[in-house]
Amino acid sequence: MLGQNYFGKSLQIFHLSFVFGLVRAKPCYGSYTNRQTAQKPILNTRIFGGVSEKKIKYGNLRELNLVIAQTPVVPHIMKSRYVLILFLIIPIFSISQNFELKRPNVVELTEELKKTNYSQDVTYLYLNRNYKVESEKLEVKKYAYPDYSICAFKQKFENGIVYSEEQCREAGGITTKLTLPKTDKKSLIQWVELIFKSSTMEIEHGWNSDKTKFGPTDDGAGCYFEIKETENNTEIDMYCGC
Repeated sequence: MLGQNYFGKSLQIFHLSFVFGLVRAKPCYGSYTNRQTAQKPILNTRIFGGVSEKKIKYGNLRELNLVIAQTPVVPHIMKSRYVLILFLIIPIFSISQNFELKRPNVVELTEELKKTNYSQDVTYLYLNRNYKVESEKLEVKKYAYPDYSICAFKQKFENGIVYSEEQCREAGGITTKLTLPKTDKKSLIQWVELIFKSSTMEIEHGWNSDKTKFGPTDDGAGCYFEIKETENNTEIDMYCGC
């Protein structure tokens, strides 16, 4: 134990605070009386608990100065903490970015529809022109007559897009459904308008007040689009007919 001869007024008082789990020492320096034969200090440093402890020892024990100074936290500890923070934050920004459908080329789709004599759905033509097919036609249904051609099916495309089509009723129109990843609504509204424009239908169409439904303003024959949101997906239900 050091006697009182080595101390003038008081030892240092340390306040410990915890910030983000790191211990930092804030020194309050005292003073020492006997400094007659001070020698060049010998620096001895050791690290514990995230705090660097520095002791300055003088060769003559009669003139001992004891100082524990605040120093930066060990660099590799800080670096690992920054990496962890970035690892946690980056996925948040990624999740918040919604999917956007590629902009339909109205002129090209219109020309393609004419070539098929309007026998194919414009949405299906759009998908085949813009996205890679990732499955065969699934859940296929066929007409019972006359040529047993396909009247309903489902097909998967890249980016988690699923298209389904049904037109098996004799006097009905065509019902289609597009299942997408969570999609930006503004871009989706524009997509609906351009797809409808590609069909060259001359009947006046418009949106409801919250822009979730698009269809004939007189509620008659035409094409109807409805945007729906589920927990993990955005869906568009479409129907064209009387």
